[in-house]
Formats: sequence, structure tokens, C-alpha cells
Amino acid sequence: MERKEGMNYAPKGKPNPVVEKGQFKFAAIGLDHGHIYGMCNGLIEAGAELVQVYDPDPKKVERFCSVFPQVRKANSEDEILGCNVQ
Repeated sequence: MERKEGMNYAPKGKPNPVVEKGQFKFAAIGLDHGHIYGMCNGLIEAGAELVQVYDPDPKKVERFCSVFPQVRKANSEDEILGCNVQ
């Protein structure tokens, strides 16, 4: 990996759940910074469930969904922020 790609580094470790299944659900909004991948990996490894993603750039959303295929695409930020994530 080149130094300029550092912000896209997303370490993956071994699962080490600290929450029960379904206890902690989260969404990602705004995919402008590559470290969102590492942050999501860390939360998933801790037992959290990634349920939704939104970004106005559909290419970023498609790439994100290819890494996290379990995530559901939201149509807007309000869809995520204005409702109970399920």
C-alpha cells in the first residue's frame, strides 16, 4: 500500500463481540473518507450490526456495498436519521 492510500486502510481483526446480536445496530452516512471502512469493520467485529448506508454518490455506495453486502441502501440521510433503524 502506498502512503497516499493510507486513509483507505481498513484493518480486519478477529470477531470479539461485546454486544449481543441485534443489540447495537448502526448506519453509515457520508463515505468521503476511507477510514469509514475500518470504523465499520471494528464495530462489526465488536458485535454491532451494520444495517444502512447513504451517500449522495451512488458509486461510493456501490463500492461500500461490495465490501459490506449485508447493508441496505438508504435513499436519503433523513431515511436513516428520521426513523428507527431496523
